[in-house]
Formats: sequence, structure tokens, C-alpha cells
Amino acid sequence: MPLELRNQVARLDIPALKSAGAVSLLDSRSRWLRIGLIGSVSREQAQPLLAPLYYINKALAPYMELVAPKDSETSAALDAVLAQNASAVMMADVGKLAGGPLEKTTEWV
Repeated sequence: MPLELRNQVARLDIPALKSAGAVSLLDSRSRWLRIGLIGSVSREQAQPLLAPLYYINKALAPYMELVAPKDSETSAALDAVLAQNASAVMMADVGKLAGGPLEKTTEWV
């Protein structure tokens, strides 16, 4: 189910069963966020534990939908993440934002 639709579900029930155990009410704790991950170009292909987004990805993957753009250029990656309606953007080893990416991020915030 798409994330936007999944986050609108407020109640799950089994229609064939008529008991309280067949109903589950969902609140904000059950909602998932879409997180955009932007990192510098990883040269650590042989050692993935040294990649800038490795531990962030492992920590958040079970609880959130992660968006990792294929483009390594910061401006294009930021465009791809913001186009997918990310709730938050995490940048690892990107450096200082300037020009277009800074304006896009400021407008998004």
C-alpha cells in the first residue's frame, strides 16, 4: 500500500469475527515517515561499513520508508527526495549547501 494511503488507515478489523480481539485501532505511533537519505559518493564499496549512510540506513529501515536517490550530485538528489514528499531529509558527508540546493532546502523547510 502506498505510504500516503497507509498513513490514513485508522482501524483494522476482521469482518468475519465479532469480538474486540478482531479490531485494532491505529494512531500516530503506527504511521510511517518518508525519510530522504542523501550522501556523498561512497568509495567504500569493498567496505560498506565505512559508507556514510550505512548505519543511518540500518537504524531507520525497520521503522520508516527510506528514499535514497540514485544520483550522487547533491542538487539532483535533493530534487528527487523532495519530489517524493519526504518528511525529513538526512545528509551525510555532503558538506556545505550553497546556491540552488540551499534555496530549495530553505523553501522546503
